[in-house]
Amino acid sequence: MPSPPDEASARGPAVDEGDFARLWQCAPDAMVGVDSAGAIRLANRRAEELFGYGPGELVGRPVETLLPEASRQIHRAHRSRRAAHPQPGSMGSVAGLAGRRYNGTEFPVDISLSSIQTAVGPLVTAAVHDLTDRSEPDQDLRRIASIIEHSGDAIVSVSLDDVITSWNPAAERLYGYTAAQARGKPASMLVPPGHGDDVAEILARGTRGERVEHYETFRITRDSRIIVVSVSASPIRDPRGNLIGVSTIARDITERMRADRDRQRMASIIECSDDAIISKS
Repeated sequence: MPSPPDEASARGPAVDEGDFARLWQCAPDAMVGVDSAGAIRLANRRAEELFGYGPGELVGRPVETLLPEASRQIHRAHRSRRAAHPQPGSMGSVAGLAGRRYNGTEFPVDISLSSIQTAVGPLVTAAVHDLTDRSEPDQDLRRIASIIEHSGDAIVSVSLDDVITSWNPAAERLYGYTAAQARGKPASMLVPPGHGDDVAEILARGTRGERVEHYETFRITRDSRIIVVSVSASPIRDPRGNLIGVSTIARDITERMRADRDRQRMASIIECSDDAIISKS
């Protein structure tokens, strides 16, 4: 939020505050003007709407009203330092802040500051940009990253030239390699010798934009164990829609396959036996 200069620092001809306020009403951004005492002297309709105040309700309030309570004391100190070292004209932008609406809700903002001289003294003007819409994609990415991090399935991203680009904790547990050991290596290192390089086929299908669903195959771990996995894969696209890789999800089904084979073997023995065999549930 703005930090006003002292009156001696203001340069240039004075601007009529009334004319200035009328011009502000046409601004597309939320605009707030603050005097040397930190009180709001001007606020356009967009600012009133953004912060949830009625017409004229912001005028006379301390500018810290528009900040979360935890930030107000720090802002007052910051405003005092700026007043001691005023900067006429443009004062730059401040990002990474939060605004506080009348109802107490908070939202991310960045602010562009400048200093002007008006007929009633210097004002610091602040153009407030609501970053809520811009922050939502970041929140989505963080949610996706958290899901990947805590997934029980091995999730591995592979570039189209067979280079591992991401490796979650479940992949570490399944294959025995840490993320640092796996990233940058070819995904084909997980294919057991003599089992055929089906990674190339999965990548080829990804290049065509195809999905792979529950493909059962063999993989080899760092300690040379052969495991059976069910792999699903889907293409990864950049923001322009270009294919850049494939994301794979693998689940260890070794024990399930072993149990299925044991059941089949037992069924075959029963089927071929000359003795009467009765199974009770």
